Amino acid sequence: MRYKTVTMKLRLEKFLLMMVIFLASLLRADLLKDTEKFKNGDIIFIHSTSRQASAIQEVTGSRWTHMGILFKISNKEAEKVVSETEAGHWMVDESAGPVQLNPLDKFLNKSVGGYSVKRLRSVAINLNKAQELFNSGKSFRNKKGYDIYFVDLDGFCSGYVHNRMKNTLGITVGEIIPISSPKLKFDGPAATQILQERFDKKLAPFTREEWREKMTITPASIFDDKANLVEVGSFPHP
Repeated sequence: MRYKTVTMKLRLEKFLLMMVIFLASLLRADLLKDTEKFKNGDIIFIHSTSRQASAIQEVTGSRWTHMGILFKISNKEAEKVVSETEAGHWMVDESAGPVQLNPLDKFLNKSVGGYSVKRLRSVAINLNKAQELFNSGKSFRNKKGYDIYFVDLDGFCSGYVHNRMKNTLGITVGEIIPISSPKLKFDGPAATQILQERFDKKLAPFTREEWREKMTITPASIFDDKANLVEVGSFPHP
């Protein structure tokens, strides 16, 4: 009797494992289908699972709290961008902690509620330009730390994307505004808590008043830039 119970338990565990693998393969297939629409240099937006995501959503009024740039990278050469039709894997160039290059599925694993992809409206990014855009981030990757005050444009996600596009392609996406702008709302509970932690419990490099006069740019500002970006699509979380 005990032998039969153990056998049934093993069969059940094997069945559940096979189901997990099967479902994972379906999700992987859906993600691969989504990537058929991508092009090098596309901008990807997510609602991240980081602690500060709720605060960013309160401040900007947008669900999009994190972003990066999509590149298809060669399976043979880690620093080589390939065309969308060649063999390779999609990576996201992002400022998260240090600036880093992450596989698309890893990037999406730190998000909830699906994702959106947008593309430059007036500039077609050919392979040479895509490589140039990719190379523009090399000096920052795994070196540049994250700016928790959102004023060093190379040190947080939307600022990093903004600078890569502007410095490499000459396209200004989004709007750089003072932190004191009425477009930004800091009176929500999550934002209030984050500000207390970063100003009252840390030795900030400036006072709150000085910080409010500094300039920043948000993921929402870039997402809403209809003059410079067109929507590729909105996709469910894989």
